[in-house]
Amino acid sequence: GAIALTATPIHLTAGSMDGDETNQRRFGLNPVSPTGAVVDPGDIDASGVGVSVAYDGDWIQADIGVTPLGFEIINPVGGLTLREKFENGLSVRLTAEQRAITDSVLSYAGVKDAATGVNYGGVVRSGATLAGDMDYGRYGAFASGGFYFVHGDDVESNKKLEANVGGFVRLVETPDEDLKIGLNLTYFG
Repeated sequence: GAIALTATPIHLTAGSMDGDETNQRRFGLNPVSPTGAVVDPGDIDASGVGVSVAYDGDWIQADIGVTPLGFEIINPVGGLTLREKFENGLSVRLTAEQRAITDSVLSYAGVKDAATGVNYGGVVRSGATLAGDMDYGRYGAFASGGFYFVHGDDVESNKKLEANVGGFVRLVETPDEDLKIGLNLTYFG
C-alpha cells in the first residue's frame, strides 16, 4: 500500500454586498432583526489549509482529515472504501464517508453572522455507497446506490439518495485508447 500526507491551501471568496441593502437584508438574521437595522456582513471569504492522511492498499482505501484550518467551521472528513475484484470480471466497492459540501463559501467554510456573531454553514454529507461493476472486455455494466445525511451548523438538515445503473460496449481498446459507448441512468433525491 501507499500512504500520503496532504496539506491543501484554500482561499474562497463570494465577494461583498457593500452598498446593496436589498441583498444585505437577506443575509444572516437581518431579515428578522427586531429593530429593522441592517448589518453589512462585509466580504464573504475564507482561507485555510486542509490536512489529511490517506492509505491506499490492494483491497482497502482510507483517508482522514479536516476541512481547512482557518475556516469559521472546521469539520472532520474522511472515508473508508473496501473493494474486491473477482476473477469473473465483477468488482464490488463499499464506501462509508463524511465529506464537505463545497458548493459555496457558506456550505464549505461556514459564515459568521455579523449581527449576532453566530457561525452557520459548514455542511457535510455522511453516509455510504455500495457499487459494483462487471467488465467482460467487450461489454460491461455497472450499478451503485448511496444514502447520505446532510447536516451543518444552524442549517436545516436533509437526506440525499442517489442511484446509478448503466452498461456499455467497448468499441476500441488499445494500450493507449479505450472507447466505449453506453447508456446510463442516474437518480438523485
